[in-house]
Amino acid sequence: MRHFLKSSALLRISIGLWLLAALPASAQVRSDNTLPTPTQVQRQGNAFEITGGTQRGGNLFHSFERFSPGDRPVTFRNVDNIERLITRVTGSSPSEINSILRILQSNGQISPADFFLINPNGILFGENARLDVGGSAIFSTAERINFADGSQFSARTPQASPLLTVSIPTGLQFGPSPAPIVNASFSQAANFSQALFNAGYFGQYEGSGLSVSADRAIALIGGNLDFPGGELTTQGGRIELGSVAQAGTVGLVPVARGWLVEYSNVQAFGQINLTGLADISANGDRAGVVRLRASEMRLAEQSNISADTIRDASGDRGGSISLRASAIRLDENSYISADTLETAEGDRGGTVSLRASQIHLDEGSLISAATLGAANGGQVVIRTNILTLLNGSQIFANTDSSGAAGVLDIRASDRIDLLGAVPIEGGSASSSFLVRVNKDATGDGGRVVLATRQLNLLNGGQISIDTNGDGRPGSLQILADEINLAGVALDGQVVDRFGLPFPSSVSALIAGSQSFQPTNAIPNQIDIQTRRLRVQNGATIQTSTLSTANAGNLSIRASERVEVWGLSPTSPSGLAAPAGIFSQSGGTPDTPYIFAPEATGRGGDLFISTGELVVRDGAYIATGSFNANPDALGAGNLTAIATRSATLINQGNIVANTNSSVGGDLNLTAQDYLLLRRNSRISTTAGIAGQGGDGGNITLNAAFILSVLEENNDITANAFTGNGGRVNIFTEGITGILPQDRLTPQSDITASSERGNSGTITITTPPSTDPTQGVAELPAAPVDASRLIAQRCAASSAIATERSAFILTGRGGLPLSPTHTLDRQSVIADWADLEQPNRRVNLPASTADDTAPAAPLALPSLLPIYPESRTSAAARLRPARPGIAHTPAPPQEAQGWQQTATGEVRLVAIAPETETQTAFNPQPPGCAAL
Repeated sequence: MRHFLKSSALLRISIGLWLLAALPASAQVRSDNTLPTPTQVQRQGNAFEITGGTQRGGNLFHSFERFSPGDRPVTFRNVDNIERLITRVTGSSPSEINSILRILQSNGQISPADFFLINPNGILFGENARLDVGGSAIFSTAERINFADGSQFSARTPQASPLLTVSIPTGLQFGPSPAPIVNASFSQAANFSQALFNAGYFGQYEGSGLSVSADRAIALIGGNLDFPGGELTTQGGRIELGSVAQAGTVGLVPVARGWLVEYSNVQAFGQINLTGLADISANGDRAGVVRLRASEMRLAEQSNISADTIRDASGDRGGSISLRASAIRLDENSYISADTLETAEGDRGGTVSLRASQIHLDEGSLISAATLGAANGGQVVIRTNILTLLNGSQIFANTDSSGAAGVLDIRASDRIDLLGAVPIEGGSASSSFLVRVNKDATGDGGRVVLATRQLNLLNGGQISIDTNGDGRPGSLQILADEINLAGVALDGQVVDRFGLPFPSSVSALIAGSQSFQPTNAIPNQIDIQTRRLRVQNGATIQTSTLSTANAGNLSIRASERVEVWGLSPTSPSGLAAPAGIFSQSGGTPDTPYIFAPEATGRGGDLFISTGELVVRDGAYIATGSFNANPDALGAGNLTAIATRSATLINQGNIVANTNSSVGGDLNLTAQDYLLLRRNSRISTTAGIAGQGGDGGNITLNAAFILSVLEENNDITANAFTGNGGRVNIFTEGITGILPQDRLTPQSDITASSERGNSGTITITTPPSTDPTQGVAELPAAPVDASRLIAQRCAASSAIATERSAFILTGRGGLPLSPTHTLDRQSVIADWADLEQPNRRVNLPASTADDTAPAAPLALPSLLPIYPESRTSAAARLRPARPGIAHTPAPPQEAQGWQQTATGEVRLVAIAPETETQTAFNPQPPGCAAL
């Protein structure tokens, strides 16, 4: 299969590449005789042998008119005491190399010299191309090599070259249209990296394709670079690939392991394409380095780039892979890896770094910095504008052993899209970011840090920091302007181990037999900061435990809005899952077919702060213990703060329930109003499964709490065999929901217990206004009011109409006009009657896309703030009963006065019905009367 893929790739390039059309009819290697000591070419049977050349210090120069050996081996001989063998091709033909290229000393041993070849016309490595060199190898389609002393070794103007130099190369200078380099070389042996993964450890390495010695560098620097099944390898050395699109100079810097290539003087880049199982590998006992630079990069047809650290490299860092481009794309199960395998404890994992305007992974492609040994996992660092993962593609830094999982540091200035999942044997693979502790691993969890403008997880996309082994859990931080989670994989046709649709999710699952302080929850295991968060149609954000450890805490801060709604499409087994934000022990709510007997830990704490909070259409915000072991420690605490409003519609749920243990505490604050519609609920009920546990406590703080009595909306802190919890409500008005002894088909507030003691319900309103507020001390001596009024002749009506005006704004204090008497409107506007049994108010619709928005409702009574106290009005909603505390009515502000039959004046809280007064309206004499 592998040979077929490579042959197909070679056939494709034979059609499209100009390079093949330019190849000579037969293999030719011919000197150009331009050097002081010319290059000598001899035919030895089927091979070419190269001698001669001009030596300057540690440099040996060769120059060819044509260097295209084809299928014939080429051997450079007598390369003694040489550091660098530097060759050029001055003719007009590209170089085709489809056999072995050797550099030997006079004693027949491989020379340790570095090898340089420049041919501005192009270079093609066929499938049988091999390197047998002891040093590094640099192949380029540059026009000249620059040296430290300013001299050049030019392939375009060889006669104009100055005297050859003893200096080291410092750069490669390209012309306006650099020619391509094609590498189709590959070994007949199995792919090295693929064999490693298949065997699970370091296997026999036989070398493949173009390869240099351990700890050496190999570089291909040209125009477009194409690898149709080609292989480029070094055991722990350095690989440099660069595609230059126009004139410029590429820098060369000698380093410990060969040469570093530098691009600061390059203005435009070309393409690098890896197809047909192409393999770029710097795997080895010592970590290798791979660096690619281009405008566009593509890996397809199971191609890969790897810098895996295989065996013990104590104290060293893992391999390093760096890709820089405008666009990077991985397709068809291609992958990039800097994994660590059999390394020592305490070693650091590898690094994969990608920088591009757009990065796209599709069809199961992978980027990995995992650990399979005692070393810690590596890190994946991505900087981009747009990052897209499709159809089961993944970026991960997992651990399968005693080393800790790694780090994903991903930042996208525009957006991150994780879309879709694909079925695989035994389950499914989602498009995902993963930092997991896999089953039976003992290493600690890692860390995920995401920053973007928009984060989209759709149709099964996932972010997971699950802990399935014995190590400490990891953490996840997300900073985004907008976050959207929606749907399940393949419309419910891909399922998890419970048969539920595979959801789009952000998760931190703890499973296995944790050995780390299992009674302590993990502070902010998931921390999300955003402007707007949407979770819909079965998608979830959750921390959970299926073990003795407590679930981690979950914190969400959304400055504008959090909206959670909808169920998933049904799976083939007919199951559906609710959308939600969870911190739980065991399964999710409303999934009675799931039982997790190993889950004995406590649900984590859940904190949400936002402007508007909306939960609707069967969705949940929940912490609790659901379908877990009966001995589970119970629910965590749930705190939700909405600086504007909280709305629950169409079976929206905010709960801290448990099946068999203590309910959690639930604190909900809504500055403007809390609205419950159509079978919605707020609950801290314990013992849902008919077992023990006290109900949790509920604290609600909202300006108004609005419901509809007939719609069966409930606020409950109930229990089964334990005691009911406490419900504390702080509000200015409550309507459409009544305290009851037990649940009824109507909207209820309950704190009852089937077999234990009932809890308490307390409704508290703000205290009345201070009666002394605004009181001013009057002067001790009486004032003669007549002295304050000027006695002048009255103006005529015409003059008054033309010249005078008096404008009064606000309420009360004066009659509506000078000719009116004082009446009730001049004292206080919009007096409210004590009883308004059918008052109508317009409630906000659930959301803009609610299919059945609420019409204006006829509510039993929207309680007025004045003149009756909020507490006494709320108390009238239900009779007092034992076990329920009621706050006594505070003092009330005087609203009027009455005069008794004896002449005594009394201040009263309720204004008298008749307060019309006779206005004092004297008529001063006109001027004519004086």
